[in-house]
Amino acid sequence: MSSSDSATGTQPRAPSTATGPQHGAHGLAVGRQRDLPLAQVEPTDLTALATGLRQLMMPQTAVEMEHWRDDTGKNWSRKAVILLDGVSPNEARHCLHSLEAMMVPATGEQIRAMLKRIFAHYPTTRRSGDLRGAADDWVSIFTREPIGPLIMAYEEYLCSPEEWAPTPGKLLALVHPHAKRLSGKIKALRGALTEQEG
Repeated sequence: MSSSDSATGTQPRAPSTATGPQHGAHGLAVGRQRDLPLAQVEPTDLTALATGLRQLMMPQTAVEMEHWRDDTGKNWSRKAVILLDGVSPNEARHCLHSLEAMMVPATGEQIRAMLKRIFAHYPTTRRSGDLRGAADDWVSIFTREPIGPLIMAYEEYLCSPEEWAPTPGKLLALVHPHAKRLSGKIKALRGALTEQEG
């Protein structure tokens, strides 16, 4: 919160007289989550998890500026994260809980399932090597990473023009930006729900 008159102290929130962007209805897009509850998806079904993640990452919040004048004539403004029109608090909470579940570390079973698919998609010069040892290396590296961003990185690599299987380091470099994006989405939803309940 800030005052255009350089006032100090905390002002109580005034009734909203905000003017912000026009919000389209996204309720239908969010509602499709009910068609694919991630809690009912097999942990190694990477395709279903990826589909669910794409739905969960659809826009559900917006930043809106609120402006008001207090009894002394000072002008105040604040940023508020709000739910888009058509997104109910229940849908937002469902989305939030599902996204939080996607931030838990990947399991060895999930990583091995992903590795099998990588080897099925791409030629590799390491087929004659120690595949079991290589898989163990991948598990050791990626069990420290959240499953949601890992799946998003895997999909990004599949859609890239790369012709060879990724090294663990190359895929890991894609995981971290997705983890930041997913964490930002979680933070925005928490803020919007707090705003709604406040």
